[in-house]
Amino acid sequence: MSAVLVSFPDPLSGGVTAIENALDGMPIGGWAGLEAGLVRELATRMMRAEARLKAHQLAAARVLEASGLAKETGATSTAALLAGAFGGDRREAESMVHRGKALETTPTTEEALADGQIGAKQAGIIADAVNDLPDDVTPAQKQACEKALLDDAPKYSLKDLRSRSRRITDQFKPAPEVDQDENDSLEDEEKAAWRRSEFWMNANGDGTTTGGFRLPDAQAEMLDAAIKAICAPERDHLRDHPGAKTEPAGATADGEKATDTAGHAFYDRELDWRTRMGVGFAELCSRLPGAPAARTQRPRSHPDGAF
Repeated sequence: MSAVLVSFPDPLSGGVTAIENALDGMPIGGWAGLEAGLVRELATRMMRAEARLKAHQLAAARVLEASGLAKETGATSTAALLAGAFGGDRREAESMVHRGKALETTPTTEEALADGQIGAKQAGIIADAVNDLPDDVTPAQKQACEKALLDDAPKYSLKDLRSRSRRITDQFKPAPEVDQDENDSLEDEEKAAWRRSEFWMNANGDGTTTGGFRLPDAQAEMLDAAIKAICAPERDHLRDHPGAKTEPAGATADGEKATDTAGHAFYDRELDWRTRMGVGFAELCSRLPGAPAARTQRPRSHPDGAF
């Protein structure tokens, strides 16, 4: 009598199926009915779960890269293969392949990510730092460096953790090399920041425009300092732009009696900091060289009304 071989599903396939089934049972509209404290707790737990999932994604990308499947199927790269399968984000897929390969040499960091102890970006910083160590660094020294950064990760922001990783790895490099590496790193970071700069605006159709930007840190700090200087409370009495003036007491556009604020400036009211910064930004724009003169009349499509 011949034995019958029974094929059992591997734990990874079963795990992915279980995740999909769990998500199928979580209605997206259910969040609105939960107490805020519980929402915060569950959101934090999901962030940890996301980190654990990311560890498996990176491991899968690494194995897929080593398999050569992309070449066999005619894809230009593993990143292109992944992006074409879902999402279409080739840059993110390339990052997955890179991070997956980097974590191969830092198994302790990969395990910490898989356990939800650190986030994916923290793991990337640590892996890059360890892989950047000189070739003559011993395995014990690499392990000590990795452990120190893993201990520091929960205590530092991403920016500070990156700086901390540089300080630790610099201890294993000759002083001239450290200086050159630091200079090269700063130059590369600055160039990359300028390349990633972006700006966009969309008119809302109600007399306002919404926008966003991404700037190098130095220029962002300049902008922040300039706006804060303009909208400082001690300068409120100097306002002379249209938005600083309130409408005289009387009827509003909807027929209701307006609050008697005649003779007072808009800035005399209680403003949240975000609004104050927004108005300060508007003032800064009106002072830019080459800026067109502010309109003195409202467009006909908009009714007259208070600020």
